[in-house]
Amino acid sequence: MITGISNSWNSFKSSSAFKAMLCFCFSAILSLSLSGTLKSLKAQPSPPMVNDPLHNLQWYFENTGSMGCFKPGVDLGVRDAWELTRGDPSVIIAVIDSGIDLEHPDLLNQLYPRGDDDWNFSSSFRNDPADSIGHGTNVAGLACAEADNAAGATGLAPDCRLMPLKVDSLLNFPQNVLAALEYILGFVQANPDLRVVINMSLSSSGGGLEDEIAELITILRSEGVPSFAAVGNSGGKITFPANVPGTLAIGAVAPDGVRIQATQSCVSEDFTSNQGPEIDFVAPGVYLPTTDPLGPAGLTDNAFNENFQGTSGASPLAAATAALMLSVNPELSVDDIEALLRQTARDGIGALGEDLPGWDASHGWGMIHAGSAVSAAQNALRFKRGDVDLNETVEITDALVILGYLFLGDSVISCLAAADIQDDNEVDISDAIGIFGYLFKGEAPPVEPFLSSGFDATPSEGLPLCLRTNQSKRRALQD
Repeated sequence: MITGISNSWNSFKSSSAFKAMLCFCFSAILSLSLSGTLKSLKAQPSPPMVNDPLHNLQWYFENTGSMGCFKPGVDLGVRDAWELTRGDPSVIIAVIDSGIDLEHPDLLNQLYPRGDDDWNFSSSFRNDPADSIGHGTNVAGLACAEADNAAGATGLAPDCRLMPLKVDSLLNFPQNVLAALEYILGFVQANPDLRVVINMSLSSSGGGLEDEIAELITILRSEGVPSFAAVGNSGGKITFPANVPGTLAIGAVAPDGVRIQATQSCVSEDFTSNQGPEIDFVAPGVYLPTTDPLGPAGLTDNAFNENFQGTSGASPLAAATAALMLSVNPELSVDDIEALLRQTARDGIGALGEDLPGWDASHGWGMIHAGSAVSAAQNALRFKRGDVDLNETVEITDALVILGYLFLGDSVISCLAAADIQDDNEVDISDAIGIFGYLFKGEAPPVEPFLSSGFDATPSEGLPLCLRTNQSKRRALQD
């Protein structure tokens, strides 16, 4: 009997009826996967990272490519980042925007205590940063919404703190931004044990204050404060303040890694991420679940918006990545953060002919990858120019390593910045003499700090980064 059933099954498998049924099933499945609504995004990997109900819509945390045009790996690598940190309360994300819903259940516990400080830099007279149009609440939630409270979605840096600084979107906008930046400068100077990351998901004219704002952003950079800004959604040139020198300008990509455009097939959104020479990076910018105010100020009728979109959403994800980096390594400078973001960005994920190798005008240096960036930040260590063998002391052995590299062929210097004492992008005899001068002639010690991120930079490449393994920070840089 079993044999008869087997023969019948084999006969049916080879029949045209079976093939037609199989074709129909595959067609139905394919149609379902391509035409599913946003709710279908709930098929995300398990186990979940948090218990928040909208977490399974956060495809940009971990993109498996299981839905429609979604491309595996086009995500922020959040699982890897969170294995190292979810943030630190001493790192504050300052969101210069329309304010936030101060009583929102996903943001209430995230606020840095403001005391008597007035965080309202708009033209309204209320001494609080209450959200007036809903935009700021959506932006803030992407960066810092509370985790594991069984409510809404989760911010990328939920253990960092939030500082919402309210500005007007139109009236006196540049003056508002300038005043908010001045406040942040005073705050960081008064609180040297805290680190601040700025996000500006807003766009308008510079109002003649571009130079003043650029100068202030440069000063903030010197104080260790990076400024992230959305490039804009008009499909044209990058707008203020993202076009201000010193900011990190962030564009938006879809779940397939392509720069979001109104005409593309992967997403049916009606905006296009701006591009131009000022762009630095891109980040996910569509289908972003986040917080939304209740009442007339909300963008939706609920306390949560399941589909925030635009470069306004991409920028806080980049800023939150920097906040996570500072959480594992608060000694990073803004130059360090920018260098590590460049080295760990996902390049070449966008459309052929647009996302070119290295920097390009549509994707910048590539898509932010929080997992790799936070890991690189944790592994990054400071060292002194002249400390070629990385034993934390400038001594005669450092000069001997340089001489061996130059004349004996028994050393390979992999760290140009440490060995190039003269800072002329060349390792030569003058660098060894510089060390001897420091040791025996009483000259000023070469103590300028640089970043070691675990990436090799040979002397011929002329880069200020140095190779260091994770096993021992005292390992000499020689093969």
